[in-house]
Amino acid sequence: MNQPVHAQAVYGLIFDKWASMGGSNSALGAAKTDEQPAARGGRFNEFKNGFIYWHPKFGAHAVYGLIGVKWNQLRRENGLGYPITDELPTANGGRFNDFENNASIYWHPNTGTYAVYGDIRTKWVSMGREKSRLGYPTSDEQPSGSAGQRVSNFQGGAIYWNSGSRQVTVTYK
Repeated sequence: MNQPVHAQAVYGLIFDKWASMGGSNSALGAAKTDEQPAARGGRFNEFKNGFIYWHPKFGAHAVYGLIGVKWNQLRRENGLGYPITDELPTANGGRFNDFENNASIYWHPNTGTYAVYGDIRTKWVSMGREKSRLGYPTSDEQPSGSAGQRVSNFQGGAIYWNSGSRQVTVTYK
């Protein structure tokens, strides 16, 4: 018996991005949804393995794989914001996307997939990101155990942020 074929509408700059990546043969795979409205005037399509989001300020960018899973868990454009880069490789086998709300999600096969954002990210970026002495993130930002303090852990240490003073402190292993 023949099964019905369900085609999804992918067009405009989202289509252009998807086609440039290889369309259905890309890391994204086939479209799962028609183009949908997103927050603050954006648009998106969901694909088998991720998303392409478009916003008039940022253009069309792909978020997929484990980075896409993490971004989805963190409320996509309503959390870390719209992607402002496509998924990009790092020099030593990792991958990342940057997002509009001073956020990044990094993946590396030795550490996993973690988000770094806000003042902690600002400090980490100023140090050289994954090329710094801290290396890749090994946790999402979380409460540190001290009142008003949050921490992101990295291969070579941690960055602490105090919500009262907005002070950022780096410790090394």
